[in-house]
Amino acid sequence: MYKEAKQYPVTIELPLKFWLDHKNRDCSPSSIELKRNKVYVTVQLDEEAWSDIYSDAEFYATYFDGGNRRTEDEAMMVELEGSAKATLKRLNAQV
Repeated sequence: MYKEAKQYPVTIELPLKFWLDHKNRDCSPSSIELKRNKVYVTVQLDEEAWSDIYSDAEFYATYFDGGNRRTEDEAMMVELEGSAKATLKRLNAQV
């Protein structure tokens, strides 16, 4: 269930794997990447970017909850699902 941040902009550290997937699909164009290491990225999100990444993370974190079967083609989705769940956990800590 979508949740708003307490205030905007939000500066937050997110899992790099999900962030890269999210940005590679041209999502959250208004976000600002502040720093990055091998595991995390620190970003600044305005309300639009927050909403975009929150809904994206929620989708991937719950994709297989509805009984959708994992196929071999979806093997990388398993890692993305875990990273999406970690992203949601960090986002929810800001509400």
